[in-house]
Amino acid sequence: MQKETENTIRKTEGGTVWRPILSDGKRRRRTQGIYSQRELRELIVYERARADRAGHELTVVLCELNGHASSHRFVTEAVHVLSRSIRHTDHLGWYDRGALGIILPLTSHVGARQLVESLMQMPDNGHRNVVRELDMSIHSCPDE
Repeated sequence: MQKETENTIRKTEGGTVWRPILSDGKRRRRTQGIYSQRELRELIVYERARADRAGHELTVVLCELNGHASSHRFVTEAVHVLSRSIRHTDHLGWYDRGALGIILPLTSHVGARQLVESLMQMPDNGHRNVVRELDMSIHSCPDE
């Protein structure tokens, strides 16, 4: 086994292992319990390579915060709703300062569109549906 470096992806004799960077020794995620921008970008590269190698589809949904990025409460609510709506195998994190990204391995453009539509149709349950205030775009590999 090779020595671990600062990279979040490490190569071993058995293959490549994804190891997310953690904020401290207490194993807490840095920001609202989601991947940092660097981690998400590295995960996109990692999942893209896996999809290309296996011939699978990969889709990323970008969720633009539309000026709400500085609102801790809005971001926390959006992260809560999004993280409860995706599968255990999906990844949620910061794509950039104004957008969250959801990586959907083994998911077609159609499957991602179904996720976005279900998010937009969620009932308010006494609270505003913050997800409706996001602009969502879908990006798939291979391209449709």
